[in-house]
Amino acid sequence: MMFAFSATAYAATFTDLEDKSVTVQDAVAKTVALGIIDGYTDGTFGADKNITRAEFAKIAVTAAGSADTATMLEKTASSFKDVKAGAWYTGWVNAAEALGLVQGVGNGNYNPNATITNQEVVTVLMRMLGYNDNLPGNWPVNYVTQANKEEILDNVAIVAAAPATRGDVVVMLDDALDAEMVTYDKDTNEFVMKQNKINDSAYLTLLDDSFKGKFAKVNPTDKDEDVLAKSFAAVTQVKDAEKQTLTWMGMTIDDKTEVSYNGGSLFNLEGHTGKIYYVTENDKEYVRFIEVESYTKKVSDKPKHKEGASKVEVGKTSYNAADGLGTLDLPEKNSTYVLWFNDDDQVYDAKSDAEFEENAYYVKSVKGSAFKLVGEGGTVSETLSDEDVLIWNGDEFMAPSELKVGDAIREVGTKDADDKYKAVEDLYILVDDATGKVTKTNSEETKVTIDGTEYTVTDKTSYVDEDFDKTDKKVGDTRGHEVSYLLNKDNTVAAMILGDDITGTSLYGIIVGGSQSNKGGWGVDDVENVELFTAEGTTVTFALDEDEKAEWEDAIKPENGAQLIEYKLNKDGEIDYAKLVYDEEKENTLGTGEIKIKNNAYLVGEGGTFSLASDVVIFEVGEDDGDVDVALVTRASLLAGDDFDPEGSDEALDVTGEVLEAYSVYDLNSNDAIKVLAYTTGESSDLYGVADGKVYLNEDDDKVVMLVGDDTEYEVKFAEGCDESNLDNDFLVYTKAGGKITIQKVIPNKADFMDETTYAVTGVTDGLISFGSFDAEGEATTIDSYMTDDETKVYVMDSKTGKFVAADITDVDKYDRVVILTENGFDAKEDYVKVILVDNYNDVDANGNYEEE
Repeated sequence: MMFAFSATAYAATFTDLEDKSVTVQDAVAKTVALGIIDGYTDGTFGADKNITRAEFAKIAVTAAGSADTATMLEKTASSFKDVKAGAWYTGWVNAAEALGLVQGVGNGNYNPNATITNQEVVTVLMRMLGYNDNLPGNWPVNYVTQANKEEILDNVAIVAAAPATRGDVVVMLDDALDAEMVTYDKDTNEFVMKQNKINDSAYLTLLDDSFKGKFAKVNPTDKDEDVLAKSFAAVTQVKDAEKQTLTWMGMTIDDKTEVSYNGGSLFNLEGHTGKIYYVTENDKEYVRFIEVESYTKKVSDKPKHKEGASKVEVGKTSYNAADGLGTLDLPEKNSTYVLWFNDDDQVYDAKSDAEFEENAYYVKSVKGSAFKLVGEGGTVSETLSDEDVLIWNGDEFMAPSELKVGDAIREVGTKDADDKYKAVEDLYILVDDATGKVTKTNSEETKVTIDGTEYTVTDKTSYVDEDFDKTDKKVGDTRGHEVSYLLNKDNTVAAMILGDDITGTSLYGIIVGGSQSNKGGWGVDDVENVELFTAEGTTVTFALDEDEKAEWEDAIKPENGAQLIEYKLNKDGEIDYAKLVYDEEKENTLGTGEIKIKNNAYLVGEGGTFSLASDVVIFEVGEDDGDVDVALVTRASLLAGDDFDPEGSDEALDVTGEVLEAYSVYDLNSNDAIKVLAYTTGESSDLYGVADGKVYLNEDDDKVVMLVGDDTEYEVKFAEGCDESNLDNDFLVYTKAGGKITIQKVIPNKADFMDETTYAVTGVTDGLISFGSFDAEGEATTIDSYMTDDETKVYVMDSKTGKFVAADITDVDKYDRVVILTENGFDAKEDYVKVILVDNYNDVDANGNYEEE
């Protein structure tokens, strides 16, 4: 921000130059500052107006530094018949002729009021530089050709014989002032450059020759004795607030001071080089034009240079080094490094942005001259009186009383002899803040990336709400959000304004229902209210703010159910902000499996291991007769493994676009601890029952089945590979979701039951059942033993009807043939037995072997 170029001019002197090129604007400012030309009394410059031969005579004589000669000759009769004594231009034409700059038009006339042509202007400019009719070739080609060689015509597009305009004249004159002067050597019949000093390699320019005491050079490599400094100093001191003047480099700056285009602003001058054009009034020097002759470039890699080397290395790029550039030993950057280039495109200085200071603030409140400012380090109180303090707004000075709440200002500061920074309390700059989306922060929370640019944040960075009140948020809370932010001069973030989506009180809830105004569908625009199970453990129905309905994502719909959302309420108790906590891009889901606890402190899932924040909000979600069933769980109970073991629901758990039997969704705080969690264990293990008859179609043409001991009609579907054709009073392994069941396995109640993997029971004791084989004498060899408990279910296939009936573990006898199911499925070892199916339909001999029916 410090080095951004902006439109020309510290003070807009003329009212009709805004649509002109910066080349014209700078040329006007420079030539006016030197007193060579001026505008009209109505405040315009008239860049498109033609210029007369008399007017240009005055311009030429002034630019040649001979205005005093014109004054002396204004009463002298002219050699031109049409230049009368006493006319305003007589002295100027006489002086121009005496200096050899102009000639007449023939017949003894000068034609003072005729429009001068471009080729005539070029001829006079070249004569000012020392060229004369000894130039080879015919006029005007010889003069125009030499002007091209001296690059005086580089910035204009003119027709030589066409009338000259004031704008083109000042642009050509600007370039002529910096051109080197010559003298004609009669011995060699050549034009040779005019030396500034005897035996000195520096050559004299028209500016040097004509305007001593009108400008000062600022250049680190210039060998002239009159160089004012190596580079421009920063403007730091108000001289007189009421008169709006500043003290700078021993001179006075006021509202007539202008800065060239590439300088941008008076407060961007630090480190640049160029020339200062000034006038002397009452023995005081007033700056009129600051011509910046350098430019800057920002780079990401650290610049490297050793004293004497010809190149500055920046990553894989090399730049030419200026003479005198020493070894670079730069500190680390905050965001960028800055290179300064001279007009020969050579690097003459380099800095890290961390070397700059000056802090920025938002105006939080204004009460008379008492201001509260929010920036680095929080809120500060300052007295900014109109009598003592100036605010520069980019175009002109303004009084502090003109500041408004929300304006952004940067203090202007300086360093003392011990290199200690001190803010100048009487000078501030009005600056722009910026807005953007935070896309990334580093783990140390010292860097933030906003719209692709990385900035440094410090422990002094302020995070405030839209009223500029301090929040408890940190940079990590801003990820994925739009923010307004303000940068210090060193590119550290002074303050961030966080929107309601970050700073408001975040509430959490599970959607358990809602309503809409259109029965044809629940679209975003026709939402009326949403029913939430909240973090307070109650179910509440909220209306939606009319202005915020469009902010609801399509996925936040009651029919999807069980959505974990973050929301905020307006003053009317309506939801005016809501978002899904689940975010596929952030991958903030622990997975679709059951959560587990490790070491009584950490939550472990497919997504990783995370700690639970001390104020974590935990919801356990399930289903009850087709409705979403939610319970609030404490941190302690979750760590202890306590839960209410809800049933899963394909309607209630569609949080990711997929039907999940179990899931967990979370969001992290700035310390990467879980601050909100919604999960269900679902009912991921199978359920068991007996089909009470066959599958049939109900009145809605849905396939349904009833279970023994249950009068509910369950809509039924069959898992892949599960045959429904012969289903009739068979044992079922199924999963349940809402009012639907999915049959995973059918165990027939007929003779082919023996086709299942069956075991011969070798022994039954309290809590243990053993299986094995029998020898011919009926002696048992135990192969496996399984644990049973009060939850173990036993079904016996009746020997007469072939139907399963409910039984008890005591109904299992030695020699019985059984099928077992454990918590991990059929035939799983080393687990509790959940179901024992006893086959009494077929006869078994004393050795536990089947007999023919």
